Amino acid sequence: MENKTLFGELPLGWKHVALSDVTTFISRGRQPKYIASVEGIPVINQKMIRNLTIDYRYVKYNDAKKNINKSVFIKIGDTLVNSTGVGTVGRSAYISIDPMRPTFVDSHVTIVRPDTAIVDPKFMSVVLSSDVYSNYMGSTLAQGSTGQVELSRQKLSLNFQVKCNDDNEFLIVV
Repeated sequence: MENKTLFGELPLGWKHVALSDVTTFISRGRQPKYIASVEGIPVINQKMIRNLTIDYRYVKYNDAKKNINKSVFIKIGDTLVNSTGVGTVGRSAYISIDPMRPTFVDSHVTIVRPDTAIVDPKFMSVVLSSDVYSNYMGSTLAQGSTGQVELSRQKLSLNFQVKCNDDNEFLIVV
């Protein structure tokens, strides 16, 4: 396997593993049924993912009567990745604190949930949020044209690589 990564030379003794091998969950969110009331369930959308954080000024609400799979509710340690649209694909944010109430992501956002026994969630998020990775996601992994590009869960989980040495130190690289 090639010894080069997006960040330069691969350190001696490190090996390739797919991002999916060091995560417990990589999936798009769900299509919400939006309502005008703040009594609904908060939904994170692409507009909210800015500057590596969540901007709650743009939050929308889902009808609480609509059943949503619990797996797409955010957890501390998740990295959220915008997955549609030229100029927004690859933009990401790290969930560092519990939201004040259960919150899920819509279908234009991918949740990357690391296996904390294998990789540090903050470190994974920093690398996924880097300009190098964001550009790679937008220019290489995303498919489509005329502003309608999509970053699939399959592309994200297969194309990102994690390198680890024998001491179980991890570095996410391509």
